[in-house]
Amino acid sequence: MKSTVSATTSVRDEPRRIVVSPADTNVYVSNSGTGTVSVVNATTAAIVATITVGGSTWDIDISRDGLTLYVATVSGNSVKKIATATNTVTSTLTLAAAAALALTPDDTKLYVGNASTSVYVIDTATFAVETGPITVGSTPDSLAITPNGTTVYVGNYASDTVSVISTTTNAVTATITDRDAPFFSARLFGTRLLNVGGIPTLPEWGVILLTLSLLAIATWQLAAVPAMTTGVSGTAMVSGGSWLTSMLLGQVAATIGLGYYTVLVGPPVAHDEIGTFLAGCDNGSDSSVRAPFILSHTS
Repeated sequence: MKSTVSATTSVRDEPRRIVVSPADTNVYVSNSGTGTVSVVNATTAAIVATITVGGSTWDIDISRDGLTLYVATVSGNSVKKIATATNTVTSTLTLAAAAALALTPDDTKLYVGNASTSVYVIDTATFAVETGPITVGSTPDSLAITPNGTTVYVGNYASDTVSVISTTTNAVTATITDRDAPFFSARLFGTRLLNVGGIPTLPEWGVILLTLSLLAIATWQLAAVPAMTTGVSGTAMVSGGSWLTSMLLGQVAATIGLGYYTVLVGPPVAHDEIGTFLAGCDNGSDSSVRAPFILSHTS
């Protein structure tokens, strides 16, 4: 399917980051050049409000209930809490060169990366720093948290690395290298990926594949047994059929079913958090070109 531009909205100078409300009603845009946040109606693409924040507004995130917006201001050295019902700043937390933001899935913690080499953990209930600084690479400009809330990925823009932080210990557990100016451009596969109930997980799919294979074998073999009342062979009998071919047919049938599931429902990976994918961009040797990359997280 080809994507097309359906509307264009003029906001303030230097729009930096975008977040969509959980109800898909509003789009919030941080404008670093004017220290403001534009509120855009998602249906009409019209600006419905402009929130004055101050400083260079950078990253932005929103709570799952859509009631609270968080904005980092680099030159303002702070993180702002905004009530979306009134579009007003309700609280300010002083934090030097605050740049990147990411809420945990339960909205209890806000991870903040500054423009230096540190990440801080903010308790959203008290709106105070709970842990930090956690030393990472240079210029942690973007963050992404896995759906189960166990891991934070930090894109260290100036040091060409990605730091991996455990939310249990709030310590760096690994560093991924050779990522030129990494930046998580979208957190669709990060903090906002919801779990889907009622869909088989990958281990369950293994059992399903085996069960379908055994069912195919049993059906094939029973079809080959002469019917006692009629004295004729089962109509489903295939000449030369064997246990091996039965198993292969079962595997083929199960694989086709899994293929339909993948196309129609979605990848059978992210929903059960066996593997969570985080999408980012890599500048490469040419700063004008961003090549996408994917990090696979196993929980």
